[in-house]
Amino acid sequence: MATILVVEDHPITQLVISKRLRNRGHKVITASSGHEALAHLGQSCVDLIISDISMPEMDGLDLLRHMRADEALRNVPVIILTNSVLDQHRLEASAEGANGFLEKPVSSWELEATIQRFLPNV
Repeated sequence: MATILVVEDHPITQLVISKRLRNRGHKVITASSGHEALAHLGQSCVDLIISDISMPEMDGLDLLRHMRADEALRNVPVIILTNSVLDQHRLEASAEGANGFLEKPVSSWELEATIQRFLPNV
């Protein structure tokens, strides 16, 4: 299975998504901010990142900018979580290199289907 980094500042959402992923057999690393995510990425290899777009200090867009500027992280797929239905958020995230989007609350089947799109051999 895949190693997935979940970047989410809301503890309950982070817990629910992490539990769903672990129940499907994935190894899960969690971070509560973009800064914490970058620290994990400096120490661990991940197959996929699921990141909230709205977080204090370093949001999901800033995290994407840092990742896409780093040759070692540039090709890691990033799925953005959002509560927003605004197309502007999706356009901004796409422009920064997001690979996919999930709207909160996300269902288990939608989460797994999205992961399968980017990690078909998992």
